[in-house]
Amino acid sequence: MYNSALWRDRIARYFCMALALYHLYAGFFGQPEATAFRVTHVCLVLIIVFLMKPLKRPAGFLRHLSGVIDILCLAIVVFTLGYILYDMPGWYLKAGEPNAFDVFLGTLFIAVLLEAGRRAVGLPIVLVAVFFIGNAIFTDKFFSVLHGPPHAWSLLIDILFIQDQGIFGIPVAVTASYVSLFIILGQCLLDSGAGNFFTDLALAATGRQVGGPAKAAVLSSAVMSTVSGSAVANVVTTGTFTIPLMKRVGYRPQFAGAVEAVASTGGQIMPPVMGAAAFVMAQFLGIPYLAVVKAAVLPAILYYVCVYWAVHFEALKTGLKPLPSQDLPQVREVLKKGWFLTIPLAALIYVLVSGASPIKAASYSIIILLLVSFLRKETAMTPRKIYGSLLESSMSLMEVSTACAVAGVIIGSLLVSGTGWRLAGGIVEVSRGNLLIALIYVAITCVVLGMGMTSTAVYLTVSAVAVPALVKMGVAEMGAHMFAFYYGCLSTITPPVALAAFAAAGIAGADPNKLGFEAWRLGLTGFIVPFMFVYGPSLLLVGSVTTILRVCVTSLIGVTCLAAGQVGFMTRKLSLFERAALIVGALLLIETSPITDIIGLLIVGSVSISQYLARRAQRSIPTPAPAAALDPGESYGSQGEQKHEAPGRGSVGAQEIPIADLSHISVSNRTALVDWLLAAVTVTTMYLISVSRLAMSSHNIAFALLFVLSLIWAKVVGSDRKGLDQMFAQNAERGSLP
Repeated sequence: MYNSALWRDRIARYFCMALALYHLYAGFFGQPEATAFRVTHVCLVLIIVFLMKPLKRPAGFLRHLSGVIDILCLAIVVFTLGYILYDMPGWYLKAGEPNAFDVFLGTLFIAVLLEAGRRAVGLPIVLVAVFFIGNAIFTDKFFSVLHGPPHAWSLLIDILFIQDQGIFGIPVAVTASYVSLFIILGQCLLDSGAGNFFTDLALAATGRQVGGPAKAAVLSSAVMSTVSGSAVANVVTTGTFTIPLMKRVGYRPQFAGAVEAVASTGGQIMPPVMGAAAFVMAQFLGIPYLAVVKAAVLPAILYYVCVYWAVHFEALKTGLKPLPSQDLPQVREVLKKGWFLTIPLAALIYVLVSGASPIKAASYSIIILLLVSFLRKETAMTPRKIYGSLLESSMSLMEVSTACAVAGVIIGSLLVSGTGWRLAGGIVEVSRGNLLIALIYVAITCVVLGMGMTSTAVYLTVSAVAVPALVKMGVAEMGAHMFAFYYGCLSTITPPVALAAFAAAGIAGADPNKLGFEAWRLGLTGFIVPFMFVYGPSLLLVGSVTTILRVCVTSLIGVTCLAAGQVGFMTRKLSLFERAALIVGALLLIETSPITDIIGLLIVGSVSISQYLARRAQRSIPTPAPAAALDPGESYGSQGEQKHEAPGRGSVGAQEIPIADLSHISVSNRTALVDWLLAAVTVTTMYLISVSRLAMSSHNIAFALLFVLSLIWAKVVGSDRKGLDQMFAQNAERGSLP
């Protein structure tokens, strides 16, 4: 019996193999002519989309209509491919003067592309593209920054379909040339067992520490997602092992899933292989990819350091224990079984650093991986494994390439209408020249677009609309593009639509929305650092060596303190005031100004001293036995060895006296509220002064510094000492202490 679904699946597999082999051939032996290469790439991807994602068949007499629509779409794509490739010299001559048939064919192809984008990527990006197409044609019907002179439909088709400034522009060129090979490399690494190797290695290295499984998740995801470049794919790959392990040792399900989602998302901003948008950024800026990698190193390290310490402090806060040694793999055994799987990654980094193109780096790494995988039977890339890897690679490439092609429609439409430049001027006007407001506007735009687009599509859209505004306001091009790139990548953990968090929620068995907000909290550094490197390019490793070293040290201290402030625990539980002071101090340390570094160190140092003094006092106080247990006439000191309770509480008879809790101090609620408000206003004002450079006078800085330090010392250290003095006095009155 004829089975249309089975045949459709078989044909789709053939085209998936053709797409993967086509890019491998181009990577190893050189690409064909640019336009022919891009057109072939897009058309093969569209064919796969319509084969793998057919329309749902409605009931009734319309049940055959969906099949007819799919066949028509496939026919248009195949005809377009043949029409362009048949006469390439003639195709180039059409630029600027398309005939009526070219306009008709271009209209059909754009419609087919938008339908493929709806199926593969989602409706939001298609709606954005349709809006800007309409704006380009009916510009005179719009208002404000969207208003302008109208343009002919033939001109729009010329830009979008025939020239290389639309569908077949830079986004598609980068995807076809670079991203495709790195996706194949990442999938081959996963199928060879490299994912399990890095997970086992991270678990062997960190499993004996507090919060070891979560730290292993951070490290393994950081390594694997740098190659895969997909947050959701990495969550599904490594999360199936790390999330249940984190739950087993006592982490809350939503925290375990959030750790994996945040760690996997960071792979898109972690060199050497970043998300697809990073390659597009290099082309937009006209710089080598290695320059983008260099700029991304420190922010990515700060991101993962913050997540690592957040995991550590959460484990201390909840009292989690390390895994038993017998349940952990040994580092030596893990390395013995899979050390050779690190060779392709080492080769990739070496070739990139040596100055070769990313195409050569990825091609050489694929060959090396296929060779070294045969050193063990379990990791050998057999023909069956290679076949599966190529199929999966093409499926992953389908979504990225379709998004880039639709993004090309948006970029080309903005070019025709001129709306992009008017929007840039509008952002400057709305923000009244205030860079901080403009950055917040761009960040919100990325978050909203990220609800329905992939991170690559978000970056491409924002880079065309908002980045020119930031550059116009004096931001360096690298900083402006990196800002949009970061927020585009972080859209996968930004509620309410956080795709990486939703994938982790399915594995963790947690509420997706709660897990999404937990992931957003854990990844807070990623949302803060972009603001910092816009104001201070030193975070992008721009500047003198001494400045970069200072920024590296203070930023690392800052993100560690930020993690403690987020979790609410350092060496003991942090009070609300301590958390606020620690977070403000951390932000000042991440900011690159020397003045903010000094202020941040003083604030963080004050909180650390208060934690140290309280911790030492707790450890030095013996816990007395209950009064009823003492024989008449027998002193407390004769009871033999005294047992110490867990830090945080001491007992006198049947009455418990909190040590870390300051609620027993007699302070008026109204006075306390005023103190809190003064502290919040002061630190916020000081931070805005420092960041915005509005009034960096020595008097303002000195006043804010002295006020904050006095508040911290009086409220934190002073309050702890009052509490300890009161406790000693009560114990002395009861005769409980010798």
